[in-house]
Formats: sequence, C-alpha cells, structure tokens
Amino acid sequence: MSRIILALTFAGVIALSGCQKSNQNPEAVKQAIIEHLSKRTDNMLSAMDIDVKNVSFRADGADAAVSFRPKGSKEGGLDMNYELELKGGKWTVKPKPAAVQGDPHGGSMPQGGAPAIEGGAAMPPGHPPLPNQPVHPKN
Repeated sequence: MSRIILALTFAGVIALSGCQKSNQNPEAVKQAIIEHLSKRTDNMLSAMDIDVKNVSFRADGADAAVSFRPKGSKEGGLDMNYELELKGGKWTVKPKPAAVQGDPHGGSMPQGGAPAIEGGAAMPPGHPPLPNQPVHPKN
C-alpha cells in the first residue's frame, strides 16, 4: 500500500514539474509580446521580423530581450526588453510604469507638446514648426 502511495506521489510531482516547464517556452513569450503589440494603433507588425533573443524565466515571470527588424532585413532594427508575468497559465506583458510610457527617461512632456526652446532661440532654417510654436519667417 505504501508503495502505491509513494508511486502516486512521485507521479504527481513529475506531472506538476512538467506543467511548470511547459510554460517556460520562448515561443509562448513571443506570442504574448505580439498580442501586446497588436493592441497598439500605431503597430506595423506585418512589416517586422520579431526575434526573441533571450528569455530568463522566474517562477511566475520572465524577462525577454526582443529584436525588431524590417521584414527580410538583416540590418537595422531595434532591441527592446519586456517583463512578462504568468496569469492563468498564459504569458502577458507587464505594463510599464506611467512615467516610462511617455518618456523612456522617466520624465513627462508638458501639456501641449514639446517645450519651448530656452531664450526664444529659433530652430535651424527649414525645420518644420513644433506644435504650439510660432512659425518664424525664413531669412
């Protein structure tokens, strides 16, 4: 009888550890990132190659280094890092703190667009006007 209990306990441990490992799948992480980006109105996913370069898994989270390149290109592109969490057996991208969403440096833009240039200096000749900035006549 004790052998049966021991065998069932061992089988349960193996089954549970197998389920946990199935979540540690870079392809599932990539799919979560694609789903996250597809919610944006400015996405160009169909024109991009997305490559998950590295994933570090934790108990209920993961960190992913992802490369975005124009489709078919071997050069150029952008590398981004994502933090994900496991919710209901599915990976989801954790939202970034509010300060980081608008400005990767942690600040925020003032209401109304870009700040005025100190001292009233003008942009270089031919530069398009900034939002809420007066148009300077050409010299």
